[in-house]
Amino acid sequence: MRFQQPASPPPYLNRKDQYRLLGLCAMLLIVMLAIREAARPETWNWIAGAPEQELTPVEDLEDISHLLEPGRGARNLAPDEFIAVQTAAPTDQPAAPPQQRLDVAPETLAALDDNHLGWKQGEVVALQAVLDHVRNLPSEALERTGAEELSYRVINTEPEQYRGRLVSLRGVLRRFEEFHQQGADESAPKAYVGWMFTDDSGNHPWMILCTESSPNLSIASSMETPVTVSGYFLKRFGYATTEGATLAPLIVTQRFHSVPTIAQDREQTENITTYVVAVLGAISLVFGGMLWMFIRSDRKFAGSHLAELARAAHEPQPADLEAIAQLQAIDPAHAFESFTPPDVDCVTESKTS
Repeated sequence: MRFQQPASPPPYLNRKDQYRLLGLCAMLLIVMLAIREAARPETWNWIAGAPEQELTPVEDLEDISHLLEPGRGARNLAPDEFIAVQTAAPTDQPAAPPQQRLDVAPETLAALDDNHLGWKQGEVVALQAVLDHVRNLPSEALERTGAEELSYRVINTEPEQYRGRLVSLRGVLRRFEEFHQQGADESAPKAYVGWMFTDDSGNHPWMILCTESSPNLSIASSMETPVTVSGYFLKRFGYATTEGATLAPLIVTQRFHSVPTIAQDREQTENITTYVVAVLGAISLVFGGMLWMFIRSDRKFAGSHLAELARAAHEPQPADLEAIAQLQAIDPAHAFESFTPPDVDCVTESKTS
């Protein structure tokens, strides 16, 4: 007789136990991935909000003088003295576009001074001419021109070179109020002044003169509004502070443009919240389905014949209990009461013989 040899040894676990073991491994993998994801601080930004961004390291501005120095740039001329304006020699370099510079008379900009407090009489006339010029420009014309982005250091180091040039700034508006122009009559159009800080200006502000107010900006002495602006650099304006007379770059423009970062952050937070809730819901469904399958499998096994055999292997059989009951019980203490020890002489004689 020939017996057929099995192709493979029987498994140690049946098919259902194998599926259960694979399911437990999958659950363990999901838990490990969830722990790794939860360890990242940015994972919880949708609950507690995103942390404040670290400020960009500001370059050292100690070599730039922001205080008025007596005698520097003074224009107190004697009656027989005058200021000569030298015309630059023609060069082969392409000239800046017409809207990149102020279209005003050269003597208007020549009256501006970078080292005194407040406004001089000649500067008031120049400022009024610049405001009228900017006010008459088409709407959004300054933004469409493509202004040059100049750093705070460059424009404070070489103000004469960039006077009247169109520049573009991006930063935070800290104060916005109505500008009271010296010498202007009551019928003059309103102007507004804003104090703006950029990433490279540190604790030193830019002074921005606007010919009109922005629709989404209200007059306030304290605010934190991200804005962009394009305008003409006029001069370094001197104003009084607790540390003395301080200089700030003066830009003349039409209006500020707010940067809609708050709405974008809110929309991004809502999208992340939806994504996180969907992932948590999917994980809960997977875990719930696997748990339901395990409970269902346990209940099905408890009512099967295999479960009865497993329980019978650990429980005594009725025949064994009956055989044990028929055994005669003997007390070990009385087991040797009828035992008589042998005679010593008889034992000795038997050994001798």
